[in-house]
This record gives sequence, C-alpha cells and structure tokens, in this order.
Amino acid sequence: MKKKYIIIISIVFVSFFSFYSLFIDISDTKYFSFVEPKKVQLNNYVYYKYNNYVFLKDFNSISKKNDLQFLNKLIKNNDIIFIVEFSDFDKYFSKIKNETALDLNKFKYCHYIKVKEIEKYDDEIIVQRFHRALKERRIKVFWIPNTLRKDELTLKIKNNLKYEKPINDLSYFSPNHLIKYIFFLLIFFNIYIYLPFFSIIYLISLLLFKSWSYVTAATIFSFIVYYKISKKNVLKVVFSSIFFGIMVYFSGYDYLLINKLNSLRGIKVLLIALLSFEIINQLKNFKLKNLKKFDLITILLIMFFSIIYILRSGNWSYVSNFERKMRDIIEKIFIARPRTKELLSYPFYYLNNTGIIVSFFRTLLIVSILDTFLHFHTPLYLGILRTLNGLFIYLFTFFVFELIKYFRGGK
Repeated sequence: MKKKYIIIISIVFVSFFSFYSLFIDISDTKYFSFVEPKKVQLNNYVYYKYNNYVFLKDFNSISKKNDLQFLNKLIKNNDIIFIVEFSDFDKYFSKIKNETALDLNKFKYCHYIKVKEIEKYDDEIIVQRFHRALKERRIKVFWIPNTLRKDELTLKIKNNLKYEKPINDLSYFSPNHLIKYIFFLLIFFNIYIYLPFFSIIYLISLLLFKSWSYVTAATIFSFIVYYKISKKNVLKVVFSSIFFGIMVYFSGYDYLLINKLNSLRGIKVLLIALLSFEIINQLKNFKLKNLKKFDLITILLIMFFSIIYILRSGNWSYVSNFERKMRDIIEKIFIARPRTKELLSYPFYYLNNTGIIVSFFRTLLIVSILDTFLHFHTPLYLGILRTLNGLFIYLFTFFVFELIKYFRGGK
C-alpha cells in the first residue's frame, strides 16, 4: 500500500474518532456525586461504606494472600469498590492491579481531600482540584471529611460543576473494543512506511507485552517525527506529534485504561530514548582534548535539565503552593493548561543554531506531546487543546517579538 493512501486513511480515522470522543467525553465528565462513607473494620482491615459501595483509603498490607482474600470478599459482597485517589490504598493498588486476578471492572476512583489539606488550601484551590478530578480524570464521586468548612466547600463545588446525581445514577462509559483494534493496525502501517523494521518491534510488543505496546509506539513515533518529518519546522513537529499521539491514545481506548484501572509500562523509555539518542549523536562532535569551559557547562546543564525532567514526570511529584495557584489561574484562562516543558521548548525552534541544548529542547517538545496522549484517563480533547494552547502562546510571542524587531529596525 502506498504511503499517501496510508496517511489519508489514517487522517480520516483520526479525525472521525477525535470528534466521536469529544461528544463522549463531554457527557462522560458532566455528572458527579457526593458521599459520606462510614468507617468499618473487618479483621485487621479498615474500609469505609456508603450504601452498598466500599471506599478504600488507609491501608496496611498484611500479606498478599490475606489482602487478596479481603479484596475479593469486598468485591463479592458489594456493588462497587471505590479507590480513594492518591491514598495509601491507591499506591498499593497501583502495584498489584496488573499482577492479580481481581475483577478490575468492579473498581472505580473517588476523589477525597484530607483535613490537613482543607486547612492548608483556600476555597478556590480546593474547588479547582475537584473540578480537575471530574473534567480531567473522569472521577465522579467526591468525599469531603467532616470539618467546619465542609458545607461551604460542598456548596461551592456544586455551584462550579452544576450537575449532581445520586451515586447509583452515575454511569461510566465503556468504549467499543473495535476502536483500539483499528488503531493497532493504523499504528503498525504508519510505522512501516517510515521505519519498516520497527513495525515488527511494535507488533511483537503488542502481541507479547501488551502493556508496553503503547509506549513502544509512542517512542518509535518520536524518532519518526524528529528524524523523518522535521527537526526544525515547529508546525510539522507539533501537528505530526498530535496526529501520532491520537493514534496511540485510541490504541489504549478501553474501559480499564480510561478509568485508571490498568497501567501502561515503560513510560520512562519514551521520556529518555529520543533525548538520549540525540544527545549521544551531538556528543560525537565533542573532543575531550579541545573541551572548553562552555562545553563543560553545556553538558552539566543538560544533565541538570534531564534529572529535573525525569523527577518531575509522574503523578506523585511535589508541587508548591505558588505553582498550584498559578496552574489554577492558567487553567481558568485556557481550559487546558499548556505543559511547562513544551513552553520551554518552543523558543529553541526559533533559533537557527544547533547544539546539544537546542537539540535537547527540540526533542523534548516531541516527547512531551506524545506523553500527553499516553494519559488515557484524560479526555482526548483536553490533550489536543493543551498542546495547541502551548503552540498558540509560542506563535503569539513569536509574532510580538518579530513585530518589535521590525519597528526597531525601521523596516
């Protein structure tokens, strides 16, 4: 099959399913419910209960065997098991969910705020936090502990999100499995037309190491964008990264992944593969004998940025109060906050010179965009909007900068 036909077919499917997911995601992130669970103790385990729903928050593992017996008993005797997001049980669950025979379809997520967090944050930050839980992570069940501010916060969250329902009336979208199979094929053929050998690697990862296949595809696409499409043209880089990213997103379009109940493997591979490969290529031009102070500083800066980049990638990274506030302000303006990594990367596409630092940030943009679409629990339209907002900010800044240059030059 000719390259242009594969690209045209891919564009048609990517466009159609992107619009399809837009309507689905808007309706799937509309309704929410508040609960007030009561504490229950069973043997040495503590859980919380609301009607026939269980909530797992504080968790002390006894042994894997005992833990599984406890969880399976809860699954058998209750309608839904809610995992309290970012809790001790959430951390434990993330380690065992891919290694056990638990019925993951019986699990959902609940958003909870600790008493000490209520004391620490103002109303605006807390309301925005619950807003994000519903709109960005599809979490529809909220739990606020008893504090003096509970009623006031509950009312403000309800006014912000508007559409409340009883918990038993909430519905959860489950995609048709055919969609991801279509995109498995599209990914295979799109890799094949650029890097035929790597299409076999993708196929092997898909058949034998399914949880690695998403990162495998995204990593290969990062190389295709940078080495086969463009290293310098920012529009080609951004739109091809979005295009490939959407394909990867739909390859993981199933109930478990979009509801955070299954995990993909190897995300750090995507984050470092292209960056490392390009830095190694650049280092070939360095000669230790002629190493200058500037070269040494450059290498140290790259190492510093790389460490910060990897440490800041993940769900558990520290965020200061000031940064949290700034994020909330930006989200209110843009709906989807552009990623800081991308905003830092764009200026390096404006520069004509090359070098390790320029290459580092140019590859960082591609990797960051593709990583955005590996957040399967985030509605697709937010991932696209987040990327386009970053591009818009860059183009606007570029336009202003060129305008200033034009008038200063008197041309």
